[in-house]
Amino acid sequence: MASVFGGLLLAHPQVAQFDMPDRIVFLWIHESERTYGDRLVCESDILRFRAILQSTAKKAFPVVGTAHLWGDQATIPLCFSHFRDVATLDYPAYGLVEDINTLRNCFERVLRDYNEFHPAMDLVLFRDALLHVARITRTIFQPGGHILLVGVGGSGKQSLARLSTHICGHVLMRICITSSYGLGDFRLDLQSMFTRSGTKMEGVVFLCTDSQIINEKFLVYLNDLLASGSIPDLFSKDERDNLASMVEGRAKAADLPADTASCWEYFLTQVRANLHIAVCFSPVGPDFGTYAKRFPALISGTTIDWFQRWPDDALQSIAEKQLGSIEFKSPALRSAIEKFMPVSFEMATKAAVRYQREVDRFVYLTPKSYLEMLALYRTLLLRRREENKTATMRLENGISRLREAASAVGTLGLELTAMVQAADEKREHSEAIAARVASEKMIVERETDKANGEAAKVAKIQGEVQRQNEDAERDLLAAEPAIRAATAALDTLDRRDLGSCKTMATPPSGVEDVFSAVCVLLAGIIPAIAAQRNGKVKKEGRSWDACKKSLLGNINGLVDKLKQFKALIDKECVPKINFKEVRPYLQMDHFNEDAMNKKNSAAAGLVKWVENIVRYYDIWLDVEPKRIKVVESTRQLETANSELAVVCERVNILQAQLRQLTSEFEQAENVKREAVDIAEKGQLKLELAQRLINALGSEEVRWVKSVERFRFERDPLVGDALVAASFISFLPEYYVFSRQFRKPKRDLHY
Repeated sequence: MASVFGGLLLAHPQVAQFDMPDRIVFLWIHESERTYGDRLVCESDILRFRAILQSTAKKAFPVVGTAHLWGDQATIPLCFSHFRDVATLDYPAYGLVEDINTLRNCFERVLRDYNEFHPAMDLVLFRDALLHVARITRTIFQPGGHILLVGVGGSGKQSLARLSTHICGHVLMRICITSSYGLGDFRLDLQSMFTRSGTKMEGVVFLCTDSQIINEKFLVYLNDLLASGSIPDLFSKDERDNLASMVEGRAKAADLPADTASCWEYFLTQVRANLHIAVCFSPVGPDFGTYAKRFPALISGTTIDWFQRWPDDALQSIAEKQLGSIEFKSPALRSAIEKFMPVSFEMATKAAVRYQREVDRFVYLTPKSYLEMLALYRTLLLRRREENKTATMRLENGISRLREAASAVGTLGLELTAMVQAADEKREHSEAIAARVASEKMIVERETDKANGEAAKVAKIQGEVQRQNEDAERDLLAAEPAIRAATAALDTLDRRDLGSCKTMATPPSGVEDVFSAVCVLLAGIIPAIAAQRNGKVKKEGRSWDACKKSLLGNINGLVDKLKQFKALIDKECVPKINFKEVRPYLQMDHFNEDAMNKKNSAAAGLVKWVENIVRYYDIWLDVEPKRIKVVESTRQLETANSELAVVCERVNILQAQLRQLTSEFEQAENVKREAVDIAEKGQLKLELAQRLINALGSEEVRWVKSVERFRFERDPLVGDALVAASFISFLPEYYVFSRQFRKPKRDLHY
């Protein structure tokens, strides 16, 4: 009784139009049927309950007409829903559904919106489906409302539950069963649902099916939740304290104490209001009955919605949608096929009931079987039509090819003659170019041999020049120590020591000889040194006073000339007489570095420089003939390279001409080859066409008859596929029937 009045209180007087007496009577009838009638199982009990309800309504409200709500006189189903049209989607209000088509348009709009953001559901919203959605949304909108959906597989329980959740704007949550999923994972999922519905104040619908009950302890938690709205020991103490702190602000706003116990009770209140359970069970097998006995809250704590057998109009609506994309010969044929579908399913269902009654064995024909039959019919019909079309097109193509070959044989001979003539002309052109290529190739080879000879000659000269250069460089490397020693001697010279020598009136013994030797070497280099026409320095020019005047007059200039002396030797700027005149000094006993170190450091450095520069000059004289020879060989190499360049340039020109001719020859050869190939293919095509016409001439008549037969068989494919799909879908069930149960199906004429 409380459930009936709870349903009455869902309606608003203005929306439900309580000013009209019949509306509140209709609401009472509707809520009574939801409370009592939905719990009945068999159809006979439902009919009996409706008869009692009709009788009671007639006695209690004699002035209100209710005859149009029952039996054959029912025009529209009695349904109250929060959603009745598009306007109520944003502002739901519980009221009477006055137009079932308006309700269908409303739910179809929501279905399209759902399919845009979720995996698409291909649903046909027939009348019973609309009523189921209205019942599920009615339960979800009630605080603490839970629903038990009972029906065989394929009846639409889960799909309609998803759609209803989306209509109500709630969050749908499910568990994902894996090989490792256990009780601990189930507790975590429940904790997540509790947290979301209790702290975020979101409407949550937990959709659970009997196939997901892999552990009966799952039902222990669900039973506690359905019975009391909470699950003992689901959260630890720390977790409860944390959740209580999360809702503390809202609890204070609701004028509740801020202690943990009050906040936790407030949290559970929000969970009871926002968390809804939708349990889907199949009545097939003993599990449902067993669970109902062991866990009574599944029955007492839920609103039950039985998914009964689909009515004929539902079956026809589904057939119309599933077969809508198939092309039929006429609208009348389409209508007959669509009407046959529910008839065959109804006959199979009646035979199953009779079989259970007489043999006491169950055979289940579910909506899924009907959907599979429709899908199988589509597949069979489309495949057979495609096979028929393919076979017809293949034969038509064969006939067309035969006729084309017959008409083309007459002209193919003339075309082949022209092809052969063109191929001969292109062959002659190609052979002429080949002769020119051979002639040019001989010239190129001859000039190439000449160039190779010149290259060998150049390589020989180049090797000789390289050897002579290496020999000269090796001899010059032997003079490097002397040059380094001479340079080191110059580095030891101190300009102040040289300046002190300038002040000497009479130098120590031997020092004058050193400066005289330097004057001899620098004769012709330093203009201040007086020399004769033959380059010799006079005796007076070698005196101490003359040396001081010519050498020490500009000490910096003297040092620079000494450092540049090696370069002057290399450039042949030093007179040879200088080295001849200086050699007597080198024979003197005191003309050495050790002797001069004891007398004058500047003289010691000059002695060392003179000794090493003369030694370098001697080596340089040995290398000079070799350098002259290298210069001559280099000149010969340049001449040979010039001659080789001329020959190579001519060879390159000839090779370019040869490549051009070769390219022309290849093009001509390709053109010739293509012409020959075309002629050969034409000859082959002519022979094959003649053989085909001779061999398959008689086949054309048979192929024409086969095409006519395939075209004739195309129309009956509609009925052949229909019979095949019907028997394939229901034969596994009928296979267990005896002959008297199969005979009506076989003798069906429709």
